Amino acid sequence: MTERIIFQKSTMLEELFGKTRWQRSAEIANLILRHYYPHVNPQTQLSATDVINTIKSSSLSGLFTASMNALQTDILYKSRLHGQSHIERTAVLCAFLALHLDFSEREFFLCLEAAKYHDAGRTREGEEPEHGRYGAQKIEAVCRTCTQEEQNLLKAVITAHCLPNKEELLIFQQYCGNDIISCRTFRRMIRILKDADALDRFRLSCHGPDIRYLRLKESQKLLLAACEMVNS
Repeated sequence: MTERIIFQKSTMLEELFGKTRWQRSAEIANLILRHYYPHVNPQTQLSATDVINTIKSSSLSGLFTASMNALQTDILYKSRLHGQSHIERTAVLCAFLALHLDFSEREFFLCLEAAKYHDAGRTREGEEPEHGRYGAQKIEAVCRTCTQEEQNLLKAVITAHCLPNKEELLIFQQYCGNDIISCRTFRRMIRILKDADALDRFRLSCHGPDIRYLRLKESQKLLLAACEMVNS
């Protein structure tokens, strides 16, 4: 029997990870997918239960819990759209994708840190291309257990998450130089964060994300799960 996960700072995560009946959320999500994504095969979709149980049963579940309990909520942007709930759903989706892509324990941890603070630099709702760069300026203060190299990597990922793909390499070089190993990790992390952030667009509109722009094939299987979590 999986040990119950306790989240000290989040009512929403407590509800998501303690939820046993998803019928109503699933009904809403399936209606939305049938209407807005008629070309998506429902048999390919993973549910929120699938996502959460994958995290719960993982050897890294304790690291996920500890990381979310260490979330510094005071620096988050205070907003219904880009605030703590969005951050936490994005972190759940990032965690699932990182597990699915066999991230190392340290990469998994860094992926969560990027998810937790990717919108910390926001000053307003809507388009704000520089909010990632503003958020990167807060990383040294909140990620003190990270090495300087890891902090630079996080700064690059957070800066790049809200900018066009074509700018990613230049942003990485600005923070990390030409380190090949770090660049490989950066590319994996930025794809995960951009996809997880996009998947949570169901909070903005029933249209959700445009799946043509999802970078990972694994992400295209998470439309149902993402929609269920928003409507839980």
